[in-house]
Amino acid sequence: MKEFYHSEKKKIRGWKRHKRKIERWKQNVIDIDMNYIREHQRDYAKLWIHPFYSLVRRNPPNWYNRLLLNEMIDVYLNWYEKMTMENENFYLKI
Repeated sequence: MKEFYHSEKKKIRGWKRHKRKIERWKQNVIDIDMNYIREHQRDYAKLWIHPFYSLVRRNPPNWYNRLLLNEMIDVYLNWYEKMTMENENFYLKI
């Protein structure tokens, strides 16, 4: 009897759509609201990209991880630049 190959990985469809969601997230959070920070002393931007926040944990491909990291670093550098212009102490992390 012939045995069939069975993989635990589930195919993720819609990579172009997921890439657009990352770009939309970046456009929404790249401009930090300094008035909000002055009032509340904090701000954060959470990255909710499906299917990686769902209950079943999946590891995305390396090219997707690099894309996410590049966008997060762009946001970080933009926030860092705006926070240094305020001439106050701050703690910024990814």
